[in-house]
This record gives sequence, C-alpha cells and structure tokens, in this order.
Amino acid sequence: MFGPFFVEDAPEVPLGGDIARGAKGSPCYVSGTVRSADGTPLPGARIEVWEADEDGFYDVQYDDDRSAGRAWQRAGANGEYRFWSVLPAPYPIPYDGPVGDLLRAADRSPMRPAHLHYKVDAPGTAP
Repeated sequence: MFGPFFVEDAPEVPLGGDIARGAKGSPCYVSGTVRSADGTPLPGARIEVWEADEDGFYDVQYDDDRSAGRAWQRAGANGEYRFWSVLPAPYPIPYDGPVGDLLRAADRSPMRPAHLHYKVDAPGTAP
C-alpha cells in the first residue's frame, strides 16, 4: 500500500533532472545513494519519488492532468541518485470523521511533517 498519491507510470528523469516539472515551491536539490542491507551500492535501482508542492497538494489533487513533483530515475553506477525538485512542505491530513476522532483521542495534530516519498526496486533484491 503506497497511499492515495502514488501513481503508476510517472515520467522518467535523468540523474540531475527536475522532478518538480512546474510544482510550486522553492527549488531543492536532493541526492543520495541506494544501498543493500549490507551497505553495498545498488546500481540500476529504479527510484520513484513523489511529493506535495508548497501548498501541501500533490499533482493528482488538482483538476488538470499535470504531472509535477513526481518522477522516477535509475540509480547510477555507484547506486547514486540526484534530482531537483521543490522544498517539501508540511500539510494536514483530513481531520473529520473517524480519523479526526482518533487524532483527538490520541491528542495528535493532523499535520504531517515535510517529506518525500520513495519507492525503490533493485535488480536481484526482494520486493
């Protein structure tokens, strides 16, 4: 289960490319390395990334067909990935109904911290 905002068939971007693709927000550069559990880099891993814009909305929450703040890329020869996007923003989850009841009972805020979502698949590893 990837939540309601994961979308199959996101566009591919090259290493160093721009996944923001018009999403509103301050530019942000993200980089890292995909590694196995024993620390070995995983070249060729498929890295899917998606995030909300500066208003806390994902592209699928807009009425048009935009694809912004989401893409995938292949890790480089040393498992590296890098891309431009926008600075993630915190946003509230729905606070009504049973979820709101649970949050109030637990004395929890409906705010989610700023974050990126990743889904990584690497050849020769378990899903």
